[in-house]
Amino acid sequence: MTENSNNTAKQEHFAQVMQKHNDGELIEVLRNRRRYQPEAAQQAVLEAIRRGIIAVEADLLDEKFAEPNRKFSLFPVIENPKARSKARKSMARSLMVAGAIPAIYGIYQVYHSLIAEGVTIVLLGFSWMILSFFLLKSVKSWLIYGMLALYAVAFTVAVIKFSMSQITGLMDILFPSVLALLVLYGIIYLGRLKD
Repeated sequence: MTENSNNTAKQEHFAQVMQKHNDGELIEVLRNRRRYQPEAAQQAVLEAIRRGIIAVEADLLDEKFAEPNRKFSLFPVIENPKARSKARKSMARSLMVAGAIPAIYGIYQVYHSLIAEGVTIVLLGFSWMILSFFLLKSVKSWLIYGMLALYAVAFTVAVIKFSMSQITGLMDILFPSVLALLVLYGIIYLGRLKD
């Protein structure tokens, strides 16, 4: 009984949502219907029939309603502005956390009397976190270029530190390398999500 009432409530909700769409938006929903919940897709079909966009469900086989080809991409396009904003903010927060790592390490270096090196790393970490904070608000080219410049400096410092240390384990090299690639990917992808 509860499941039936939930389904009815869902269908009513999706029916209201589909009624708010204009014809162009409704056609887009129909083209991408496989990406929607079945109830939402069904309500889109019913609304399209009600408006006369299609006569029967079989009209969806027409080329006009064919699902667009989606190619694999390392940097997928996010069409929904709200989803794009959420993704941008999430990546900016992740980059902000990544900036905390060198800041904490720099404080550790200062504590162990490596003042010049520690202060440099702390400044690098805080600069990174400040740029990441601005990326939370909006993505501007100068912010992305600033992040890439800081990344290049941080990467160079990390390579120098690793080459001077006695690290021989696979995981000691693999983990920081993967982390560095993920951070670079995040910066580049944020650049693609420019406002």
